[in-house]
This record gives sequence, structure tokens and C-alpha cells, in this order.
Amino acid sequence: MFLVGVNAGFMEVGRTMGEGIAISYPWLLPVVGFSLGMVVVLAEPAVYVLTEQVEEVTSGHIKKESYISSFIFRNCFCSFDVYVKNYDT
Repeated sequence: MFLVGVNAGFMEVGRTMGEGIAISYPWLLPVVGFSLGMVVVLAEPAVYVLTEQVEEVTSGHIKKESYISSFIFRNCFCSFDVYVKNYDT
């Protein structure tokens, strides 16, 4: 039921907004993608559980903060990579 609502409402709005941004301001697309990705990573409770488990399993050798930073760095790299592959001329 939830996915039906998402597909009927949010997906169409997101697709329309994404197309509008990609056509009008293609340079803005990685910024928006990075921002949304960062918000998702920081708001997702599973990420915090995962980072705590990684820190516990590695006996503190991999810190929770460095793991979250790596998620954010990968998000930045992926949004830049998508931009370069799609809009670099």
C-alpha cells in the first residue's frame, strides 16, 4: 500500500523536478543529488546501527565518525561522476 502511494505521488513529482533541473540547470543536478543523498544517509537509522556495529566488531579501530564521513565522501564522488558521465562535453 505504501509503495502504491509513493509510485502514484512522490515518484512522479521527483521525476518531473529532476527532468526540469536536468534540462534547465544541468550543473545543479550533482548539487541536488549530493544534498539529497547526504540527508538520506544522515537521517537513516540503519546507518547509525551499522556504524556502531562496525565500531564494535573492529574493537574501535574503525570509528563511527570516519565511517559516516566515508558515506558522505562516496555520495559526493558518485554525484560528481554521474554529472561528468552525462553532461561533460
